[in-house]
Amino acid sequence: MYKGPLEVPSFSEEPPMSEETWIAIEPPKNDAISSSRQAERNTNTNPTDPPSFLESQFDVVLRRQCVRPSNTVTLKQTTVPSRFLNLSNEFEFSGWGTLLRLQLTEEDYAAGEAVVKARQDEKVLGQFTASALAGNAVLGSVFYALPAVVGVASVYSPISLLIATVALFLWRPIMEELGSAFPMQGAPYSYVLNISTKPLALLSASLLLLDFASTSVVSAATAASYVTGELAASDLSSGDDASGSDSLPFPEWLVAILIVVLFMFVSLSGIKESARVALGVLSFHILTMTVLIIVSAIHFGRIGTS
Repeated sequence: MYKGPLEVPSFSEEPPMSEETWIAIEPPKNDAISSSRQAERNTNTNPTDPPSFLESQFDVVLRRQCVRPSNTVTLKQTTVPSRFLNLSNEFEFSGWGTLLRLQLTEEDYAAGEAVVKARQDEKVLGQFTASALAGNAVLGSVFYALPAVVGVASVYSPISLLIATVALFLWRPIMEELGSAFPMQGAPYSYVLNISTKPLALLSASLLLLDFASTSVVSAATAASYVTGELAASDLSSGDDASGSDSLPFPEWLVAILIVVLFMFVSLSGIKESARVALGVLSFHILTMTVLIIVSAIHFGRIGTS
């Protein structure tokens, strides 16, 4: 049965939200662009062209608008939850912070320059004095090993020394990597401590100290024997039958002790003074090695391989 036209139910429209509820963000104003110029630009623009960077950023800002509470005091609430599941959104805001303006006086500038200059003057060693400490260990080992190698290898001693020198190039990248990874004092103690226990690190440090002590004692004893041998050779050349030990007014081991004590006082005088002494010894080593190479080359040119 026809009962007339169907009635369409009316849905009550939601009341519009007040302007205070939403954040109104307008594009930046520019007086150079008037309304007529803006209309002309919109007319000449192809509708298929992509939006400009400013327009796209304005759209992004509009999409990120958040509802602000009506009291306009509390912070606006974002619809994106906190990144931390067990924390509330308040954790994301750490506070507005503080602003401090500090004006430096001439005395403050002078004090800062004095501190910078003092730090620049803290350089204790130069390039040559610092290199002398390691250079003595390298060249000194050559001088100590050369007589023993020549006595065993004879004419093949240069090959033996070359092999020993090449071994240092295999060791160099290892020490370079350790020095760059652990730029600190302590040498093997610091290195072993990072990969092992403290007792093993102390053991490695004690072995290093024993190595230094034995090297100094052996060097002093070798120097004392050299001095005794030179005095004995001079006595024999002069026709005296006295032995080298009798030519000294004191025993040979006492000479070694005096040498160790002498260099101990040099080390205690400071790193600058000890580095200067090391530079002098290194210069003497280099001069001796240069003279030895030149004399050997001249002698080899005279006798050849015969």
